[in-house]
Amino acid sequence: MKRISSLLFWLVCSLFFALGLTACQSAATPALTVSTAAVPTSGLPTPGVNQMRQAITNALVAMNTQPTRLEITTTVKENPPRQSTVEAIPAMLRMHIITQDAETIVVGGRVYLKENKTAPWRDSDLMASSYFGTTPSAQDILDSLGSVKFIRQDALNGKPVVVYQYASTTTASEATVNSQTELWLDKTSLQPVKMVIDSETISVSDVAAAGKTPATPVKTLTTMLITLDPAIKIESPLP
Repeated sequence: MKRISSLLFWLVCSLFFALGLTACQSAATPALTVSTAAVPTSGLPTPGVNQMRQAITNALVAMNTQPTRLEITTTVKENPPRQSTVEAIPAMLRMHIITQDAETIVVGGRVYLKENKTAPWRDSDLMASSYFGTTPSAQDILDSLGSVKFIRQDALNGKPVVVYQYASTTTASEATVNSQTELWLDKTSLQPVKMVIDSETISVSDVAAAGKTPATPVKTLTTMLITLDPAIKIESPLP
């Protein structure tokens, strides 16, 4: 199974940065927790493996290439869920991250920070390139998929969806994240509308006395509502 660096992974990494984690900076092979979603209802037609792999690939290609909004709920260990929104325009390397406490805008090769709700925007020294991995090709994404499975037919906001599950290994910088993902696709357009990612991230705490930076696996459940929106605009917050 080929490992890739993708925009989707960096969107999730950007959230991890905001949560105080450094999943995008440390390597690890986390354990997997298999989703306990319902099995397909008896009598429903089950797509073939190749059909499922292609549908998943097409959806991930769309998220890697089209203006996308992610409304994210992340639960780390036993902590309360945290809400965030990420908007990205991949072709322009622009991103807007809104967390409960702060905002980040990546545009024009610069990273702008608003460290709390009342703070002014400031230009930072952070590298804009750290928020975007290499955009993978459709073949890269297809090769990165592990096992795939049809879970069920469902509904989201009153619209019928199909739910697939797939395993994947994603790398960016020195990080490796293995995960099980439920991908919800609109039944008619097959566009992605929701993701549920069950994985582990790496929480790094500096230990000055020991001169080491131990990495501790942290269980994370991330739910993302997905909107492909060509009207998304991201501009510099400073003149």
